Amino acid sequence: MKNLTLSISIIILLFFASCKGKILNPTEADRSMKILNSNLVNLLSTGSEKPEFKAIAFLLNLENSPLPISKKTSTSKPDTSAYKFEKMTGIYTWNPETKEFDKSVNAETIALHFPENNSGHNNANLILKQYQSEAYSSRPDLPTLIDAAIRINDRQIATIKHEANITNNLPENIHTTIKGTDYEMAMMLKRTQMNTNGTLNINLYLKTKGYKVISGNTDAKIEYSRHGYFFKTINLNLELIDHYVTGNINYAAIDPTSADYIDSFNSNADIRLFEGRDQVGIIVLNKTNDGELLDYFIRFSNGDEKLLSEYLPVLKNLLNLKY
Repeated sequence: MKNLTLSISIIILLFFASCKGKILNPTEADRSMKILNSNLVNLLSTGSEKPEFKAIAFLLNLENSPLPISKKTSTSKPDTSAYKFEKMTGIYTWNPETKEFDKSVNAETIALHFPENNSGHNNANLILKQYQSEAYSSRPDLPTLIDAAIRINDRQIATIKHEANITNNLPENIHTTIKGTDYEMAMMLKRTQMNTNGTLNINLYLKTKGYKVISGNTDAKIEYSRHGYFFKTINLNLELIDHYVTGNINYAAIDPTSADYIDSFNSNADIRLFEGRDQVGIIVLNKTNDGELLDYFIRFSNGDEKLLSEYLPVLKNLLNLKY
């Protein structure tokens, strides 16, 4: 029995040892980064061509609409606190001459008829069945309830479900799901508080044809102050098709006033990028623009560092998104 136990232990150790990948050399890592960028670009391109996202893009480009959405041409963010769903309900039709929606009849929901991607005729239909929002901190109102559907040529192709709640003037729970004909996206947030300490957990995923192509989770320890909360530690895992990122950041040990903030951050953070089991590189903070700005770099096995956003231009666009 003792020999059997020892044999099983050896097999388990060999299994885990065999799962460990190699550290890619700079040439291999460069190739891997280009594959990652190509995969992300293809994924976003495929998504942007879907009719429901073309319809949403049309609405986002409008200066005025009956929806509580940010207007691309506005010089400032909309005052969502003034938006009242019950006062905006009705059936609206797009008027190409005035470039605005004309309300035809009253209704219990908001129903918009408009051209999908400037198609020339009102073949798209967005129905907002429910909408609620609530003020928190000093930001625009947080949507706490959304129930919507998108139809193209009388066929429902997407649904949007969203629920959230606020406690102590901060979001406590958020659950958002967008489902299409062959995909599903979801994001969940949960915040806890016990006296001045708490946790923040975020999970997200994107499924296409039943398979997860993107998934991630963040577990953070936070501490509350009069102005909200700040991070103490962050543990993250993110899968991006064939790549994944693991990270641990000890924010409590990082000195924001340090003369060498870069060293303080990098000494208390371990963020690594993998392709399969193979390590592509380590993500670090460093100076850019002749030392004027700080940005994230990927450090390869030979110590060379290259700007992460140069490999992944889409990353810069995502990081620049602001609510």
